Amino acid sequence: ESYPRVGKRIVDIHGLSDYLGVCINTIYSWVSQGRIPCIKMGRLLRFDLDKIDAWIAERERNVNSKAA
Repeated sequence: ESYPRVGKRIVDIHGLSDYLGVCINTIYSWVSQGRIPCIKMGRLLRFDLDKIDAWIAERERNVNSKAA
């Protein structure tokens, strides 16, 4: 079933795994280390793709500034 997009793009860990192209265990590791922004709803994890995109962009800047 498809719902219209209203505001935030929120995905579960499987959606984020597909989005980033990394395995689910890697994401769980990043969450436990506090390395990736997430939303905890009880036992569920959700991820705001806008925040994930910003998180990726910040890492790109850090890598580029170290390479210069």
